[in-house]
This record gives sequence, structure tokens and C-alpha cells, in this order.
Amino acid sequence: MPGNLITKNVRAYKILFELERLLRRFITEVLHKHYEDGWLKGVPKDILKKCEERASRERKTYQEVYTNDSNLVIDYADFRDLNKIIIKNWSIFEPCFIRKDLIENKLEELEMPRNIIAHNRIISNTEMNRISVYANDLKSCMRRRPSS
Repeated sequence: MPGNLITKNVRAYKILFELERLLRRFITEVLHKHYEDGWLKGVPKDILKKCEERASRERKTYQEVYTNDSNLVIDYADFRDLNKIIIKNWSIFEPCFIRKDLIENKLEELEMPRNIIAHNRIISNTEMNRISVYANDLKSCMRRRPSS
């Protein structure tokens, strides 16, 4: 396998890893400020349950996972889940993302290249470009902090 394909996949992985971690932290911080009595109130119950089940399955199968720390629950949310959290709390996130349809579309479209990378398939140039552009767009949006 040519080294440039591996290099491109590694670059895509790095961008997606950083973006997903950044989005999770951003969402958690924004919800913390809004829901002073517990940020998990901003997470749809089905997403919370799904994340807790993923953590539990991982703990039983592979390694120690400390799901008692509610901050770690969001580590089991994928782009689709993060999208649902943002949309459920749109009034809080609107100052950052401005257009609901754009954030929904970008996170939905990032799901496929994320899965390509996660399953060790070769990323296309088109998908690599999409990852780069959308990651930059989303990072730019997250620099706008909502007022509390």
C-alpha cells in the first residue's frame, strides 16, 4: 500500500479526533454554563442511555471505564449524537452555529468519512477535503461563545 494513502488516512484521523474531542468539550462547557444544576439535563435521554450502554459494554469487555464521572459519558457520543444534543439545545448554541441546517448537514456528512477512518478503509481525496473544510468551519463556529 502506498505510503501517501496511509499518510492521508493518518491526517484525516488526526483532524477527526481533534474535532470530535473539541466538539464534546465545547458542548459540555456550554451546557455546564446553561444548566447550573447539571449539564446532563441538556442531553436527550436516548443519547444519554446509548452513551452509558456503550461505556458499560466497553467496561465489561475491554477495560476500566469510569462512567460515574458524568463528564466521560459524552466521550461515547458520536457525531450523530452530538448533533442531536446541539439541536435539542438550539437556543443556546444558535449564537455559535447560526444556521441549524448547516450544522446538522456538516455533522451528518462527517459521519461517513469518520466511519471510513474508524474501520481502516482508505479515505478519498473528496472525503479528505470535506473533513478539512468542515472541521475548520466547525472550529470557527465554536470560537463564538454564547453569552450566558
